[in-house]
Amino acid sequence: MMGSSTSTTNEGGYARGRSTLLPGQAAHRRRRGLTQRQLGELAGVAHTTVQRLGALNRGAYPQTLRKLAIALGVEPADLIGGGPMHRMTVFVRHENVARLLESLGYCLE
Repeated sequence: MMGSSTSTTNEGGYARGRSTLLPGQAAHRRRRGLTQRQLGELAGVAHTTVQRLGALNRGAYPQTLRKLAIALGVEPADLIGGGPMHRMTVFVRHENVARLLESLGYCLE
C-alpha cells in the first residue's frame, strides 16, 4: 500500500515499531545553518526524508538516525529528545528507543 507506515504513534508522540520520531532534528539542523536539502546531501538521505522527519510526519529507521546524527555532529539521542532529563524519560517510557540506541552501540546503564 503506497504511503502507509508500519509505525503507529503513541500518546507521547513517539513512533512505535521500527522507526522513531526525531523531534530534535529540525532544531539541530537550523543551529548548524543547514537547509533540508543540504542536510540530506551531507547525511546521504533524500531531502524529502529530511522534510518529513522534520515535520514529524514519519519516523527514522536506525540507519537514517545514525546518518543524520553524524551529519549534524550530535548523538542520536539528541535528535530523539530534548535535554538529559527528557532523554531519561524517553528511555523509561519508550523501550523501542532504548533498543534502538543499544543497537547503535550506546550503553544505557
